[in-house]
Amino acid sequence: MAEHDIIKLEILPDYRLYLYFADGQQGMFEAKKHIPFRGLSESLNDPDYFAQVEIDPEWKTIHWPNGYDLCPDCLYHWSTGIPFPDYVQEYEQKQRIEKRELVSV
Repeated sequence: MAEHDIIKLEILPDYRLYLYFADGQQGMFEAKKHIPFRGLSESLNDPDYFAQVEIDPEWKTIHWPNGYDLCPDCLYHWSTGIPFPDYVQEYEQKQRIEKRELVSV
């Protein structure tokens, strides 16, 4: 079992989930901050549909009946507040720089 595997979830009001991870960490996932609620995720905007979230037994992440799921590593960092590893921040910074360079050309 990987440390970021989700082992338990609690569905809370206002599009929030309380997630428990295999390494003992736990925390609140606020979906409104991270899910766009359009395209494949549009149906999650219905609170009754959002509440149909489950843990995928194979992938150990959350998913909904329409197949929408989220990366367990991202859920881990978003929910626990533990920062993403430096390489993720370095990649995001590089992407921002490249985007600015494209815009300024």
